[in-house]
Amino acid sequence: AATMLLQLVLLHGCQAAWLDMEGEAKALQSGDEDMADPVVEGSFQHPNLRNHLEPETGLFHVVLHQMNDLAADLHELELEVTDAVLLEQDGQLKEDESNFEFLSQEEVERQCLVRRHGLIEKITPSGKLAYIFLLTDRLSFAKMWNSVFKAAEPGTWSAVMHLSAGNMAADAPPVSFEYHAARPTGSSWCNVTFVMVEALRTAVEDPDVAGVVFVSNSHIPLKHPNRLREILLGEDRSIFRSAEGCTDESCKAEMWSYMRRVDVEHLIHDWNHGGRDLVNKLVIYDTSSTPHPLHVEGCGDEKYPLWAVHKWQGQNPKLEYSLRPVFTLWNKMVTSALGEEEYLKPYIKGHPAVLQNVSARTYFRMRQSCSLFARKVLPNSTFQGQMPLVDYIEMEMLNRNVPSPLG
Repeated sequence: AATMLLQLVLLHGCQAAWLDMEGEAKALQSGDEDMADPVVEGSFQHPNLRNHLEPETGLFHVVLHQMNDLAADLHELELEVTDAVLLEQDGQLKEDESNFEFLSQEEVERQCLVRRHGLIEKITPSGKLAYIFLLTDRLSFAKMWNSVFKAAEPGTWSAVMHLSAGNMAADAPPVSFEYHAARPTGSSWCNVTFVMVEALRTAVEDPDVAGVVFVSNSHIPLKHPNRLREILLGEDRSIFRSAEGCTDESCKAEMWSYMRRVDVEHLIHDWNHGGRDLVNKLVIYDTSSTPHPLHVEGCGDEKYPLWAVHKWQGQNPKLEYSLRPVFTLWNKMVTSALGEEEYLKPYIKGHPAVLQNVSARTYFRMRQSCSLFARKVLPNSTFQGQMPLVDYIEMEMLNRNVPSPLG
């Protein structure tokens, strides 16, 4: 990790120069940006920008391409450093392969690599856990989610959906559980924070909601819904998947997080009193203004929610940074932890691996981990090439006469 951090420092200056040129390059674009699926993460550079610049051959564009390559390497390096930091324990890098051995709860938590800030207390779960689905025009795993909510104890959950298309597609799988529709909000690549805030606003309109968790179309739960609620509402803290958390220099986490109600309410208040304007600047990577912890590589949805929560908590934070929100594998972790047939090819660096044909070892590792959801699953993803992965986990997790690897 130390070697990679040194490389990261050496590349930092190159990234700054690239960012300056990116602002000039954006002026070359014509027309509106393509509307993108708000739950699909893009690379650092907008694909429209990449396509527009490739035919150019001038000196500026040659330099821009060189800096773009450096920025891509920097992005990969940052993710590798994140993986290394998340895997490092007591100064030694632990082997990431999971054995077919039952782990104690203490070992599961150790592998979860939890860092807690503030006095976080165990509490008796009460109220509802709200699931916020950020979708385009369908919930691909509706059949599984229908079963999950049916298995949940009544009155312990609620669901909110934001459909960027405005409505469910005619051929979308049927959704039988009750949900609230968030007001459709325009979104584009790297501009999903507006959607997140509107969905949060809808979720906390229900006074019984005690916390909210974001999920995408490619999410599947890894825990029974009652257990999932117990874990999230059983401690007084919000949870973000981040290696470094939030500091005076930078603030960034994956957008798939859990937030307790009080943090959501403060985030919405901040949004209404300047946060919206700040995100407007972040979306266009306004690096010319006063240095700010949010002026780091990444999209607004990866930075603003954590920053808003961290800011209001001040000197008495109640935050957890861990692998708990979602099970994903990135970059070199993909080839070291997965077999050749387990993930979709070609693998695109800087993105989570798309699970394709999950082995028994990987499945056991996912289910026994602290992570509450797995992400980047497709409708045709399989378990050992024998049956759809979502069907197997639905039956096994909900105890429907399928042998469980967890007993």
